[in-house]
Amino acid sequence: MVSNFFLRIVSKQEGNSTKEIEEITIHNNKVSYINISNFPNNVSIKRTFFISNQLVDQIISLIYELEIYKSKTFELYQINQDCFQILELCVGKVHIVNKYSKISNNHAFLSLKDPEIFRNTNEFSNNIRYFLRRLLKINYQYD
Repeated sequence: MVSNFFLRIVSKQEGNSTKEIEEITIHNNKVSYINISNFPNNVSIKRTFFISNQLVDQIISLIYELEIYKSKTFELYQINQDCFQILELCVGKVHIVNKYSKISNNHAFLSLKDPEIFRNTNEFSNNIRYFLRRLLKINYQYD
């Protein structure tokens, strides 16, 4: 069971200070989802629900947006070392921009940003599905 998992996708528009931030936080097997538009002034969506296969699809949908908005930064916070190893096996071709340990021994920070990650979109999708299935420890049927 995953105690902490945080995913944030940040979009910055050229010549504009507008930011769109989509966050998914998993804590103690519950999920909080928040969509922030025109950060930090407007919070548009916030809800909490249990981890499910639908959540995996929602996370994949957010990741797919990176293909359209390649300037986005994909960040994972508070993931233990085992999850890092799984992630690196799944998306090893993705350049790791910044990786360092947090103050807590069993948590770390990872930021991924690489416009080439969608050179093979199907492979990346299958890998990230595998990673999320392992991370969330749920049964997920591949398409």
